[in-house]
Amino acid sequence: MLRSLQRLPIAVLFLAAAPLNAAPRPGEKPEGPAVIGQARSLHDLLEMTKTLVKNVAGDELYKQFEQHALPQLDFQKLPGVDPRRPFGMYGILEPELTKCRGVLLIPTPGEKQFFDMLTQFEIPFNKGTEAGTFEIVVPPDVPFPITGRFHKEYAYIAIGGGDVLDLKTILDPKDVINDKEKAPLYLALKLDRVPATTKKALVGLVREHTDQLHEAIMEPELKAAFTSARNLALRWLKDLCDEGKELAFRVEADTKTGDVFVEMTVDGVAKSPLAEAIKKRGPTTNRFASLVGDDYVQRLYISAPLFADEAKEAIAKLIEFGQKEATFGGNAPAEAVALKDAFFKSLLATYSSGEMDLAAAIRGPNKDGFYTAVGAVHCKEGAQLEKAIREASKVLPGQASAYFKFDASKLGDLSVHEIDLSDEAGDIAKSIFGKGQKAYFAFGKDALYASYGPDGMKLLKEAVEAKRGPAAVFDSTSDPKKAAALLKKMFPADGQNGRGAFGVGYIESMSMSGMQVTVEGGDRLKVKARINLGSFIMMGLGTFATEAKPAAPAVAAPPAVAAPPAVRKPKIDE
Repeated sequence: MLRSLQRLPIAVLFLAAAPLNAAPRPGEKPEGPAVIGQARSLHDLLEMTKTLVKNVAGDELYKQFEQHALPQLDFQKLPGVDPRRPFGMYGILEPELTKCRGVLLIPTPGEKQFFDMLTQFEIPFNKGTEAGTFEIVVPPDVPFPITGRFHKEYAYIAIGGGDVLDLKTILDPKDVINDKEKAPLYLALKLDRVPATTKKALVGLVREHTDQLHEAIMEPELKAAFTSARNLALRWLKDLCDEGKELAFRVEADTKTGDVFVEMTVDGVAKSPLAEAIKKRGPTTNRFASLVGDDYVQRLYISAPLFADEAKEAIAKLIEFGQKEATFGGNAPAEAVALKDAFFKSLLATYSSGEMDLAAAIRGPNKDGFYTAVGAVHCKEGAQLEKAIREASKVLPGQASAYFKFDASKLGDLSVHEIDLSDEAGDIAKSIFGKGQKAYFAFGKDALYASYGPDGMKLLKEAVEAKRGPAAVFDSTSDPKKAAALLKKMFPADGQNGRGAFGVGYIESMSMSGMQVTVEGGDRLKVKARINLGSFIMMGLGTFATEAKPAAPAVAAPPAVAAPPAVRKPKIDE
């Protein structure tokens, strides 16, 4: 456990913070390498990592980072790398795969130091006949050579052939590493620099290697789903090769929050159908965006991928497969089977409609300190699903059917149904949602609404009246301070060390804001995924702190109890 956690800062190092929205690389020529990339210097990455950890973890846990992690990041362990200059890489793509080349630029203080480092890591090498060149000795099963040359304070490592390192053709570091690129990690494929024959061969190669894969899938629905997904991927790949100008990836971060961003951008050739389609793409919206409110603790937005016919076809086949596989055995009541069929019928109709948004939130606390969960999702064929729920509730085992109260109230023309779980709620559930544990749900014309908690009816009304608004394609984020308070109730600190369920207690949620995926159009297509590393850092450093604490003194065991504890009915939150 300790060893794996020691690797955490290294991962953070290469994902450390940088200003967001890095500018495009200016003044680039159409000729040049098809693949190009760079990374910040080890010194810059380490300083960013230290700032990120200190901002997220605080002074106390930062001391654990200094004690246990920083020694693992000692630059003296890499004597052949200059820690204050950036890395670079580029690749040459040719119609013949054997002529493709890749080159890595490693900043180095000198030849001797670099060779000493190779020796230190037991990497065999031979010096070349030409001054400043060398060759890495590769195992017999490696089908390509690895050669090197020292050039302008960099060690150039070429994969595929040393001809790319000829002094007449080798690239200058400033032609590879762009000082105006602010992302810590950057990689781009310049599609307009890839030969047309190479792109055509790539599409053909992917088509050939995936053509027979569906034969290994026995279930007809899964086979059909795979075929639709493959057709969509091949169509996108062909459009990208024919009409794309650049495909780029950036890794960025924010040292203040611990958020790490992985961004993919696609630039289309001017006036091409791809560029026009990207330009027309509007901001992503969600049908129920407003229901999360301003008082949310945790929110969730999902917009299903129904933008392409192939995607809808694939998902429809997966739903059909799910319905076929979802069996209850031979003794299942007819009402349960009918409910299953009604659910899948509604799900299939919803996906086939081309629109399926979901929004949900935990909101609060209210004036009494309690929370309410609320959600809404597109739902076609809701009437038949509602009828099936009514019938299935009649055959629930024991007294469970008594929990349901259909047509308990009205919201306009909608019938609101109630599920009373007050008798089943445990202490933790009551501390979060209050003593009255009631859920509400209602079916609208094309949506299902639900809520749970003391303000359930109020928030259910807000869900029914929710307005469409801007939202991410996927968004599961929280208000950090409110999330910390809620987790404190969910995972109370124990009496021995004040730590909760994750080793460092509820404080680990202070920096946790979940994950988000956004898609934007305009001049370029931009897909950005954000994930917060704060909770991982907190938990990792909290483990260091826990291991560093002295063992608790032994406590005398209490006298044995003659009678065993009474058996009680489990609560719903246990």
